[in-house]
Amino acid sequence: MSTNTVWIIVAAVVVVLIIIAIVLAVTRGRRVADQRRAAALRERSQEQSLGVRQSDVEARVARADARKVRAEADQHAAEAEQEAADAERRAAEAERLETAAGDREADVAERRRELEETRRRADQLDPNVDTDHDGPAPADAEPVADPATRPDADNGPRHA
Repeated sequence: MSTNTVWIIVAAVVVVLIIIAIVLAVTRGRRVADQRRAAALRERSQEQSLGVRQSDVEARVARADARKVRAEADQHAAEAEQEAADAERRAAEAERLETAAGDREADVAERRRELEETRRRADQLDPNVDTDHDGPAPADAEPVADPATRPDADNGPRHA
């Protein structure tokens, strides 16, 4: 082989070695750059994770507040229903009492009518004695003397 051929082979090997060195350097540079970008992305991910956790906590607090408000609303609704039921019960009791009072008034009116009828019959049987009326004496009734001062009364001996 000639010297020229050896120089060409040596030059080719050197060129190949230079190309391999350049490729390794570029690959290493990319790897370092990728590691830097990965570290930056991990850091950003960590920040986002904190933000997500904080948002999750805030969401849970908001949900708990919503449940609390819902529970209070349900409680107020139950109280309102209870008050409505109490009002209905009171209205029914008032209705019952009014009916009972009306029945008593009707009973009293009937008894009063019977009393007046009995007194009227007694006055018809003995017109000289006026029975005790709740109202004013009839216009045609004679005044009745006090039983202690009536002349026909047997009052017994009087001691002065």
